[in-house]
This record gives sequence, structure tokens and C-alpha cells, in this order.
Amino acid sequence: MAERQVVKCKSCSTPVRKTEGVRYKNVWYHPRCYDLQIDKELFTSYVCKVFGLKSPGPVVYTQRKRFIEGYGYTDLGMYNALRFQFEIKKQKPENAKERIGFIPYIYDDAQAYYARKKHTQSVVASDIKREITNRKIELVKIKPKPKTVKLYELE
Repeated sequence: MAERQVVKCKSCSTPVRKTEGVRYKNVWYHPRCYDLQIDKELFTSYVCKVFGLKSPGPVVYTQRKRFIEGYGYTDLGMYNALRFQFEIKKQKPENAKERIGFIPYIYDDAQAYYARKKHTQSVVASDIKREITNRKIELVKIKPKPKTVKLYELE
């Protein structure tokens, strides 16, 4: 019996060819749906890490859904906002009380921060690449030292 070549995407439930899809944790995704799934897992694992949870609670999932549908936020954007709040601004997670309701207040600042950081990194990388390609290499030939012969006087 031939294996099915078309399967259902776990995320959007539409057909995807196995040759074009991505298999992850024993289920199939479109490449874009896979990227979104990875972003979601990144976000939820960071929430768990920061707040010391085994799994985000229903309040976090409700807030996440509201931010995605109401504000057009992405999981990756919210992950970056959380990192910005707790790692860059050094805010204490205890103040958030295992909630992410503060995200709309910092989301734009976080996105701007990471955009500036990415731009700076690309400028530095292009400067390094330009330096490497424009560098002139001079080869210097070193003459070997002549071997010295020790002469001993015989008495």
C-alpha cells in the first residue's frame, strides 16, 4: 500500500504535500505554519521560564489570543517584548503576577529596540565583510638563518 502523499496541516487543517511540508513532533505543517508553531513554543516556554511555571495558565492563553486577534501581535513579537521587559529593562517577573497584560504597553518599544539592534548588527557585519574583502595581503619571505658551524680548537 502506497503511503499518502498529501496530509493535513496540524495548524491550519488544510492539505499539504509531504514533499512540501515539514514534519515536526510526528505531525505535518506547512513551512509557514511550522514557523508559527516554533514561535508559539518559544513564547510559551519563555513564559514558563520567567514565571517558574510548568505550563502557562488560561489567563496567559486568553491574553495571548486577545493580543494576536485584537492588536495583530505575533508570538515572536510578544516573546521579544517579554525579553525586553525582563532582560533589557531588568523588571522583576514577580510584579507581573504570572500575567502578560503589560505587553501592549511595551510592545512597540521592544520591536523598535530589536529592530535597532538588528540594524546595528547588519552594519557591523557589512563593515567587517568590507574590511576582509578590501584587505591587502602582503607576503613576506623570511630568509632562513644561516647555519652556524662551531669550530673547536684542538690543543
